[in-house]
Amino acid sequence: MTWNKAADHLIVVLNTGFVHFYNYCGAAAAPSLPMEIPIACTSCDNGFVALVDTATEAKLVLVHLGRQKEYTMRELSLPQSIRQFMTTIALVALESVDKEETKEVFLSYTPWSSNSFICRCLFGASNSSFLELAVPVEGGRVLGMCRSPTSRAVAFMMLDGSLYSTSSGFSEVSLLRRTDVTLESFLQMTWCGGHCVAYLQRMQYGGALDEGEDCPCSLFLMNVDEPDNNDCISDLPFDACLLPEKDGAWVLSREKLFFLQVAPLAVQRVFSVASRAAGAMLVATYDEFMTGDASAVRMLRNLERASGALVEAVAECVAAAGFEFDAAQQKRLLRIAAFGRTFCSLCDSSAFVAMSKRLRVRNHLRLEPLGMIVTDQQLTDLGEARLLQRLTVCNEHQVAFCVAEAIGSDVKLVMLDWAMCRLARVSVHNKEEEREVAKQIVKKLKACSFTSFAELAQQAKVAGRGTAAVVLLDAEVNPSQQVTMLLSIGEPDMALKRAIHAADADLVFTVMVHMIRNRGSTALASLTAHKTTCDLLLQYVGVCEGSQQLMAECFNKHPRVQAYFHLCSYFREEARLGHALSQSMESGSWEMLQECKGVDIQAAIVSTKRAVEHSPRSQPTTTAFSPIVGSGIPFPLSMIEERFLQLQNNLLEEQTQLMNEYKDYRFLQASAADTIRYAFEHGRTSVAQRLKTAFCVPEKMFQRCMLSAYLCTGQWELIDDMSGISSSKKTLLDGEAFVTALLSYKRPQQAKQYISRIPKIETRMEYYVLCSDWFGAAADCKRNNDPDLLTQLKDRAKGNPDVLRQIEEGWCTLTQTTGISFPKFF
Repeated sequence: MTWNKAADHLIVVLNTGFVHFYNYCGAAAAPSLPMEIPIACTSCDNGFVALVDTATEAKLVLVHLGRQKEYTMRELSLPQSIRQFMTTIALVALESVDKEETKEVFLSYTPWSSNSFICRCLFGASNSSFLELAVPVEGGRVLGMCRSPTSRAVAFMMLDGSLYSTSSGFSEVSLLRRTDVTLESFLQMTWCGGHCVAYLQRMQYGGALDEGEDCPCSLFLMNVDEPDNNDCISDLPFDACLLPEKDGAWVLSREKLFFLQVAPLAVQRVFSVASRAAGAMLVATYDEFMTGDASAVRMLRNLERASGALVEAVAECVAAAGFEFDAAQQKRLLRIAAFGRTFCSLCDSSAFVAMSKRLRVRNHLRLEPLGMIVTDQQLTDLGEARLLQRLTVCNEHQVAFCVAEAIGSDVKLVMLDWAMCRLARVSVHNKEEEREVAKQIVKKLKACSFTSFAELAQQAKVAGRGTAAVVLLDAEVNPSQQVTMLLSIGEPDMALKRAIHAADADLVFTVMVHMIRNRGSTALASLTAHKTTCDLLLQYVGVCEGSQQLMAECFNKHPRVQAYFHLCSYFREEARLGHALSQSMESGSWEMLQECKGVDIQAAIVSTKRAVEHSPRSQPTTTAFSPIVGSGIPFPLSMIEERFLQLQNNLLEEQTQLMNEYKDYRFLQASAADTIRYAFEHGRTSVAQRLKTAFCVPEKMFQRCMLSAYLCTGQWELIDDMSGISSSKKTLLDGEAFVTALLSYKRPQQAKQYISRIPKIETRMEYYVLCSDWFGAAADCKRNNDPDLLTQLKDRAKGNPDVLRQIEEGWCTLTQTTGISFPKFF
């Protein structure tokens, strides 16, 4: 058996000819692979290397997890000269720099009883190689080989009991010590941390060693840097085995579990007997302080006086707490560190807080039913993500959630896995239960401030839980993610509603394009049901050249849409004509532009008629109010547009005829009212009357057009004639209209004769002043017996003696004693 640390897989090689792969909770992690029964095996980074002897050749087989997350097998044939020494071969695989591409394996074989030879086998990215090193080692065959946790050193035990250490390239081989190990007593060898080699030996006291007898074992520990510094642990269970870790080694048996670890420097400095290190002094100071001994003050001052001693003491206590498994001892060391921090302002609290979090996690993992025992170094190397992944694989989501909160990690992945596990328990065919479970999941996740419902919905859809995916997406608060995910799970109609509700034009356009590409013309019914999407659809089919077929189908089903596009074309031609008129236009070019406008407006009329035919239901009549159509003419609602368009077409024809007759470009872009005014300017009163009747122009507007034309052409007598000043004609325009119009053309003498038609005296006073008719203003004040207005009038004279004289003369004018004063009625 071996453990793939990169993927958390247990690899088991059975004598049935198959290799099995299991995940952390014991479920199958990958398909089994067939392989010949190996003679020897050694673990590597993400798999193992096996020595296999087939009927034809001897070879090394590399089983590893590739980039595609699938286990593959690669083979390296060995020379035939080595095949006869298969029983003497030992293997060790080193951790390569390029973990994905190459694997380096060292092989030892013993052709003679006194020496062993080392070979280097390399599994490369494209080819493999075998090289025999010129490194003969005395002592018989190699009983066992093991690599250090960093793969920088290799230790191996020889048949004569010699223990050697070498570098990763076997360039320097050094003898550590000679032991009493024999072939029968040797059990296992491994590294215990980075500087200690441990080997397990079966012991027999008082007689020869019997293979069938359960003899106790002894574990020997040796410091590689100082071979004379060694230790021995006796009376271990007979079935003990060693499991290496980066910072130590596990001793595992059926009934007991030990963890061996070289005492770190921080622990030695704090707990060594008679230690004078800063950490040990802080522990002693705390103990004296808690017993009330006054010497604690002196000891604390000594620590404060030493440069950096108190900071060092706190750091050592915090580090020592990380190597403890007993919660009481952990709390004691952290309490001592906190005690030291109160007297030192330079201590960084980040290391203290981080260690407290890691200890809380380690204790939680160890005391839970899961029983996961990890050291501080193992927890750091494992990483937050892999730790949470292990817990979720074991369905310990509550523990994973608590751990993630304790270390300040993101709990999203834990919640996602928990939700998918809840959904997996529901039958795929029971949609109602699936919907209820999804609602419960949403309620639970919202209570935990979870917001990534779109990502959860995607996973649910991939797992075949479409009903749950829709429920989960309802809880998504981000419209962008919600709409995008609804489209990906095949719910465009719901996505369209969400996009419209979010009032996001980009999202609406995305949904619209998606529906058009996937449904074609069948999407028109959904898109035209909403005003927002209908407007965007009109813009889309208008500018997208590749949507001609869609445009034709849209026009067939919705003639009013076609009329809209014809009107858009009409306005574009109108803009072109306006631009052409602002430039030097050649003779006859306006006719082509005018004709294009006429074609577009006629096409819009035809489309509008088709729209009426498609909806033959009777509609209530309404009265259209328009400066062109007039008022008081009842039309059905569906016919108002058609009548307006027909009137516009008639206006274009009239304007074209007038342009040909008078060569006046103003006719080409004029409204109905302006066309009448231009006709008056050219002296065509009959034409103006005809246009008034044809376009139902109100009489008051008609008279305004007449007044504007007379003002432009300077026909002042005709203005007096139409107003009734010099004739008996009646006008609908009030006096203020004439006054303002004449004043705009610098005609105050003519304008003041219309002031009396203004009903409000305050307004009349203003116009009197504008016309400089001070006499008339004062006379009007006299007629209305308003001395206050007279006072205001004198104030506006600003002391001008001539103006004041006119005001006095007007006020002294005899009032009319007979007849009726009409201004008084207004």
